[in-house]
Amino acid sequence: MSETATIGQLPSIAASVSVTFAVMTVFLIFLGPAAIVTAFLAIIFGFYAKSNIRKSEGRLSGSGKASFGFWFGGLFLVLSLLLLPAMRMQSVVAKGWWKSVQVPASMGTPIAAAEHSLMTTEGSGELGNSIQASGMSGGLKGELSDALNAYFDGVEQDQRVTVYCRKDDESCCFLVYIPDLGSFDNAAKDAVSHLAWDSAQRVSAKLQTQGSKLAVAIRDVYRYRSIQVGEVPARRSQSDPGLTTVDETMLEPFFQDDEG
Repeated sequence: MSETATIGQLPSIAASVSVTFAVMTVFLIFLGPAAIVTAFLAIIFGFYAKSNIRKSEGRLSGSGKASFGFWFGGLFLVLSLLLLPAMRMQSVVAKGWWKSVQVPASMGTPIAAAEHSLMTTEGSGELGNSIQASGMSGGLKGELSDALNAYFDGVEQDQRVTVYCRKDDESCCFLVYIPDLGSFDNAAKDAVSHLAWDSAQRVSAKLQTQGSKLAVAIRDVYRYRSIQVGEVPARRSQSDPGLTTVDETMLEPFFQDDEG
């Protein structure tokens, strides 16, 4: 790669820039998009330098540097693209982990405490603010898991559903955690929301008074994808939620009695 310009020749600046970007790519290889950008720039400047050197009729030097930057950039561009899916998966895992360790810092809020239990006890179906609530969360997990298995044509979903139930005499709120929900297509997400709401109505109608407030909030490792709010129906009947949103503040009324 080292070249010495002969008398009358000028070094190609573009060739040196290409080498610089190529070397930067080595240090940025595990940063995904950054390495892709620097590798692409190494290719562009390497190609530009080689073209100018050919046209200069001997006035520019640096053909070796230009070739190095061009081919080295191309090699690491391919490597960066191959590593990108793995780095994205690592990012998902890291964000899920960070969420699980971040919540206890605000453990003073009942919702935060519930979410912490939900996201650090993956696969459990009996989480709640009372023995009765825990039983209801287990009932919802069972119904929802069966419904998901049927919807996904027998693919086992049981260990990917975690449920927390917060109930009192006037309201009932289910928090549902499905870690990989974000990877579902829109039709599957809608189906999960409908299945969860129908199952929550059946479970809550057994113990809650008709007309009590009911909420079902479904999330993945990032955020809530669906929050449905309505009322507990009469037994053996179904009703649509009065509100469907992703606004987490809609859950606060269901946890107010736990404040303090």
